Amino acid sequence: MEVPSIDMLLYTGGSFKRGYAPGDAVYTAYNGDTIATHLLNVPLNFTCSVLHDHVRRAAGSSPFYLSYKLPMEDDDPDVTFHPIAIRNDQDLELHFKDHVRMQIELGKPVELYHM
Repeated sequence: MEVPSIDMLLYTGGSFKRGYAPGDAVYTAYNGDTIATHLLNVPLNFTCSVLHDHVRRAAGSSPFYLSYKLPMEDDDPDVTFHPIAIRNDQDLELHFKDHVRMQIELGKPVELYHM
């Protein structure tokens, strides 16, 4: 029996350069590194440890700081998202799983950022 899964894009080799507001941060190459993109195929009922294992295998290193862009509606047009860390199952349950569902419904990719 095949386990339902979801594709996620993982970006590695960068860090978020922040401006004045969290929402204007840009993921840019870190210390002259090259930003790489990896395709992860994660079971739909993933846990934080399962997600981190997939990231570790794709990136070749521990997910020291794994994050995603949480879209924000704010009065300031420059604040369009906040980079949110995924460190444990609580982080997954608070926002990330809802974010994944929303991205699927909108037909948009689920993007992760490894630093």
